Amino acid sequence: MTHIFASINPDKLQHASIAASSNVMGNIQGCRIPSLLLAKPTPSNNSHTLIALSDIGNDSADWGKVEIGMRRSFDNGQTWTSPVETILSLPAHHAPQDYQDWHSAFYIDAVTTQATNGDIVMLVDMYPECKGLHAPDYLEQGRGYIRIGDVDYQCLYTAHSSDAYTIREQGWVYDPEGNRTHYYVPQHHDPQHHYTTMGDLYYAPNIDHAEYLDSYPPLVPQNPVHTTHAHSDIYVGNIYLNYEMPTYHLDAPEFVQKRHVAPPESLYETYETDPAPLRVLITSYLWVTRSKDHGKTWCQPYDITPQVKVESDLTFLGTGPGTGLTLQHQRDTAKNGRILMPAYALGKATALYSDDHGYAWNRANTNGNLYMNNIDECQFIELLNGDIMSFGRQSSKAPTPVSISHDGGETWGPQHTTDLMSVCCQKSIITYPVNTFKYPEGMDTDKQYVISSHPSGNSKDDSSRTHGVISLGEVQEDGSISWIRERLLPIDSSLYENAKGFEHFFAYSSLAVLENGHIGILFEPQPNNVIAYMSFELSWLF
Repeated sequence: MTHIFASINPDKLQHASIAASSNVMGNIQGCRIPSLLLAKPTPSNNSHTLIALSDIGNDSADWGKVEIGMRRSFDNGQTWTSPVETILSLPAHHAPQDYQDWHSAFYIDAVTTQATNGDIVMLVDMYPECKGLHAPDYLEQGRGYIRIGDVDYQCLYTAHSSDAYTIREQGWVYDPEGNRTHYYVPQHHDPQHHYTTMGDLYYAPNIDHAEYLDSYPPLVPQNPVHTTHAHSDIYVGNIYLNYEMPTYHLDAPEFVQKRHVAPPESLYETYETDPAPLRVLITSYLWVTRSKDHGKTWCQPYDITPQVKVESDLTFLGTGPGTGLTLQHQRDTAKNGRILMPAYALGKATALYSDDHGYAWNRANTNGNLYMNNIDECQFIELLNGDIMSFGRQSSKAPTPVSISHDGGETWGPQHTTDLMSVCCQKSIITYPVNTFKYPEGMDTDKQYVISSHPSGNSKDDSSRTHGVISLGEVQEDGSISWIRERLLPIDSSLYENAKGFEHFFAYSSLAVLENGHIGILFEPQPNNVIAYMSFELSWLF
């Protein structure tokens, strides 16, 4: 077992020996929500790459300075030579000092798949400054966009008015009457800074010219008053921050000075900045990024919220974290290659799909019903007959809720259950390739098999996130699944012997079939601060 992500702070771990080196982990204080994907060869990448993703941040609460981190392996997970790389980051209002510090915009819950063109496509939740679902009264309902003609424009608001400003072409801000202002949001950002300048707002003294329309804005802007460029654009804060916003003055911009903070001044190294006088709607957003080179580089994320979020989602539409699907067994062959991603509103799941490698997106719609009822966080598998099965998160220890689509994820049938017992937790579900690797004795070569990882609890009535198991299901002729094997994962409990009530802990996980036919699993063996990796052969289940 290898710790792929782990806190560098021994005070945050149940066993001090787990604490990792900052040379490998950077300044991670916590980590959560694993996503594991085997990137298959492409014309420009002729080998396999195992990609491990996680939320990384100040303590990996579901808020705060939470970024998306990555490590890669080039030998089926035997070694992870790359250190943690930050893919995506958002601005911090105040550098976090403890678990409760929430004054930052943040990312959470990555879900990934590989498109047929070879791109790795990642869908992720994005929140402006807030505590997300853990402080629902602070959130606002809606998509955060307004349609003008046939274009959706993002809305901005002052601290004291509900009248919507809008971000339009080239990032220029228009007032509620439709007039262009001197303010703009740069549209191109530096990947070397993990795109953390997204949302920075500038005032252009010359309304016919802006310095950063076609170039990256600086990570730390300078006050034009103190430079030789007296007419330079003025940085006025970030639209994704909103707590204690300044008053908006149309023609009196106030320069904001960003500040680099690091230990010992701060627990977590970051850049602090202030809210702009205009802010976005405080709700959840869905953003997409992609890599064309097996995770070596990632493109600037783009917002798909107006394509997929609806008013009935209220304050939240988020991903079912783990992995998505790229379809390949559809009866309608035109749907092969479709990307299908799991998403959910509160207590209700849905499916998002793209037929152009993840640029344009649609949402499942069953006779006007936009949800699979009571399924929550979910994961998808595709059967050989083309059916898509959605496995959800039950509210207590019980059989797993399931819904089925016969048309590539566009519509879904009524909920039923399968005999896969789990507690209330995300589970990972994948299919094992047919006629690719040799099945071990005890498996039928003519059948398709399904593998699940999930916590099982300690006993029949125990609903704790403990005792992680691997379950093996056999797909029957009628499309149902018979669960034929289940085995407890051999986790080294000595590393967590002082778990303080979290003995045998096991929470979120993500499975992948490796190049050699083994199964890799990325999982949480203790709360908040460790994500581990191990692999096994299918014969281990027998």
